[in-house]
Formats: sequence, C-alpha cells, structure tokens
Amino acid sequence: MLQIRSKMTRNSPPAAPESAGELAGHSASPEREWPAPFISATKSSVKASLFYYQSVTASDSLALVLELLTWVALVPGVLLLVVGYARLAFGGRFQETWGVIIPSPAGTPHKWFRWMDLSRELQSAPVPGDAERPLEIGDEVRVYFDPRHPEKGRLDHPSSDGRLLRVVGWVLVAVGVGAAIAQLVTLILE
Repeated sequence: MLQIRSKMTRNSPPAAPESAGELAGHSASPEREWPAPFISATKSSVKASLFYYQSVTASDSLALVLELLTWVALVPGVLLLVVGYARLAFGGRFQETWGVIIPSPAGTPHKWFRWMDLSRELQSAPVPGDAERPLEIGDEVRVYFDPRHPEKGRLDHPSSDGRLLRVVGWVLVAVGVGAAIAQLVTLILE
C-alpha cells in the first residue's frame, strides 16, 4: 500500500498497482510474474471501487443514516406499543374496592393494607415502599385486586401497567416516522 500511495499526487486518483505483489504491499519477486488477466482485473476493480467511493455524496450518506434510523426506531417502537397496550388490556380485569391501612401482623414497623374481596373474605398485603403519599394506620385507600387471585392487591391504578412501554414506544415510533419523512424529503430534493 505504501507503494500505491507514493504514486499518488494531491488531486489525482491513485494509480492502479502494476502487480498483485504491489497490491499486497510488497514488490513482486523477479522469479514469479503474475498472469496478465489477473493484473488487468485487479487494476479495473481498484479503479471501480475508488470511483464508487469518490462518487458517494453527503445526501447518500444522509439517506443511509435515515434509513437505518427508520428501521431501528420504528420496529422496536411498534413492538413496545403492542406489549404496552397488551399490559393495559390485562389491567382491566382488576376490581376496585376500599381498604384500610393496618399495622403489620408480624409486629414489624412496615404497614399493611386490608380489603374485602368479592366473596367477602378479608385479604391483606404489605404497603409498597413507593406509595404516592405517606399513609397512617386507619387511612382509607383504594385497593385494586384480581378476582381470580383476590389475595394479590395493589394500591396503584392498573392503567399504569405498561405506561413506560407505551411512552417509549410512541417516542420510537415518532422518531422512526420522522426519519422516514426526512428520507422522503431528501429523496425528492435530490
């Protein structure tokens, strides 16, 4: 490669190598000569590849980046939206009821909440550490529970299920659609 670069001038394309040995970066040995068809094929392929890379414009590069951004953002965004809305659909099976904050049955400082399920049995569970407001013993709270598993209650509304997936999905879809529109605009303006 050093010999190829040494034959280049500042504004002229590089000269094609005269032998395969020169193409590999070392001079050809005098006892072995390469066949003429190989040398001419090497010269033409080097010239063709150099011509291609010299003809790539900024708009070609921009189109490639926008195409990549479209697919990288749009496909995962749609998948995240499907999963997020599926989680939201399954959140609709929860029943809403009222519950009360109680002291821990084990005597620990952690608070619990108790509610009555559809079969009129009392159920209880520990208050999650990320409760929206500080809760005191005796406070009434809304409890959401699954009728198929009434022992599993929660204090947050089921509509929050999959919210992060939906938000990230919409952002990725917006980026993907924006990149696709920008790609069409650059295609029209060329």
